[in-house]
Amino acid sequence: MKKALIAGAASVALAAMPVVGVFATTTGGPFTDTLDVTIENACTFSRGATAHTAGSGSVGTWGTSTTADTLSGSLAAGTLDEDFGSSTFNVVCNNHDGWKVTAAASALTGKTTTTENIPLGTPAADTAAWNYTSSSSDEAITGTGTYSTASQIVAQSTATTPTAGRNFSVKYAVSVDHVLSAQVYEGTIVYTFAQLPSA
Repeated sequence: MKKALIAGAASVALAAMPVVGVFATTTGGPFTDTLDVTIENACTFSRGATAHTAGSGSVGTWGTSTTADTLSGSLAAGTLDEDFGSSTFNVVCNNHDGWKVTAAASALTGKTTTTENIPLGTPAADTAAWNYTSSSSDEAITGTGTYSTASQIVAQSTATTPTAGRNFSVKYAVSVDHVLSAQVYEGTIVYTFAQLPSA
């Protein structure tokens, strides 16, 4: 009888005690990880798969090896060649704002008599002049056209390029008159690539 009373008293005592841990606050979490992935800027300007093309009339031909970028040909006095030759270029660029290529052209100056030259202008029969025409089948490229200015944007795009890049070509037209003396006339056109800045 005594044992039963003790057990009963113990049961009442346990029931009166608070249950430890049932209402305790859980600590920690939730946790958030943030990922910042930066794609590095990657832009290249190069010659196209077919870097140079001879003129359609086979007058202008490109050199080889160290003269690969030199277009040469002979014209009879007073003649016009509307397709002396052309160059092709490729741009690969992931700049969100786009890119541009600017041409800086010079007159073709006589190598023997330097006071004579074939200036930038509109080529025509019996006229001393040369110009350049930029073109592309890529609709994302703008700035193409025929130019006779010393400095000109010949290709531009405000979009990133696909993996293969975007292509454009520049064709040269030359004409000579009967006044210029017989000699080699030489000049250059330099193409410079630049990424467009943010607006």
